[in-house]
Amino acid sequence: APGEPGGAEALYMCHGLCETGSTPFDDTLADIRSWLATNPDEVITIFIEDHVDAADVADSVIGAGLEDYLFTPSADGSFPKLGEMIRSGQRLVVMLESGDGRPEFPWLVNGFDFVQETPFTFPTVESFSCEPNRGEPDAPLFQINHWLAGFTDLVSSARTVNGADVLFPRAVECREERNLQPTFVAVNFADIGDVLAVVDELNGVG
Repeated sequence: APGEPGGAEALYMCHGLCETGSTPFDDTLADIRSWLATNPDEVITIFIEDHVDAADVADSVIGAGLEDYLFTPSADGSFPKLGEMIRSGQRLVVMLESGDGRPEFPWLVNGFDFVQETPFTFPTVESFSCEPNRGEPDAPLFQINHWLAGFTDLVSSARTVNGADVLFPRAVECREERNLQPTFVAVNFADIGDVLAVVDELNGVG
């Protein structure tokens, strides 16, 4: 964007042209801390498309008072069950797409050391696939990317693809094709459609 930057330097969450809208990272971390404190039986994973130094991300996470919640993945790639994480109190997983906070911040890992995923650029529902994309082929966690490309119709596309008649069959197909239970179902606008109902069904609690 034209002009000289102004204001204090800080971390912001945005996608695309940040000048058109962004959320202070520290504000979001404060919300997460409050939510974890009031929801003691829940686990959160933050998977960041990072364009800043890993140390800056780590400093913000620690500064937000989240240190006691942080989970450090095992070097062998194994993950405990959610119940074990809940009982331990270490219920916050923080991953980066590009960087890595280790060894200084062993809890801040490169996500694609632990997560394998599907592609994420699909023009139509018919073009959805479960083919491998980023991540090691033996990574223990599995992410299904489920949205349509194109910024002009994100909401209407979400109404279509987040419906159970589209999302559930694709999740089952990817589970069978990749021989992995989905860990993350990534969508646009999780509050649109049947996302939570589908996740419950996949987890056998629907």
